[in-house]
Amino acid sequence: YGGFTMREYTIVRRQAEHSWDNIPVLYVDNQQWVPQLPIAMQAQLCYDEDAIYVRMQVVEQNIRAEEFGRIGSPYKDSCMEFFFCPHNDELKYINFEFNVNTCMIMGLNRTPAGSVRLLPNPDLIDAKADRTEDGWWLEYKIPHVLIKQFFPNYAPESGRFIRANCYKCGHETVNPHYHTWNYVDLPKISFHCPEHFGIMYFE
Repeated sequence: YGGFTMREYTIVRRQAEHSWDNIPVLYVDNQQWVPQLPIAMQAQLCYDEDAIYVRMQVVEQNIRAEEFGRIGSPYKDSCMEFFFCPHNDELKYINFEFNVNTCMIMGLNRTPAGSVRLLPNPDLIDAKADRTEDGWWLEYKIPHVLIKQFFPNYAPESGRFIRANCYKCGHETVNPHYHTWNYVDLPKISFHCPEHFGIMYFE
């Protein structure tokens, strides 16, 4: 990893009286491959017996939001993403990518063999997003039962972990940009590189 420390994060348990104010924040603050821009993204994750819950926020001007629907390409727009390996002993992983219109990509990937796009019922994911004065935010959930369809041995239990990364991108924005939580030590732009994921522990 070129001397860069693999980052770690704890996915805390979601309480009955849930508040994001009590959930640890991770910062997607490695601006890679292109010149620095005034964009700042953070993410929070928690879980219960039903799902992983994700909240992402970004400070960003010149938001691009042209993609819609279940087969759009949100990565062309201002986009926030979460990739993870439910089994830490293999390089098969799932990616979630959203724009502010909640246009979503959910992909099942195995490097280097490529990926398959999945089209789950939107009600399962329950994605919400909206603009703010200085950017936008996103919330969604990933039901454990959905993950277990593809990773039967996935076990979101205390002491277990997943390997994961969070990203901010915008391929066709006014200023294309690529931000990572865990540093990607590669010379060319790539988010599909599970060998460069960090570690997220279940509390």
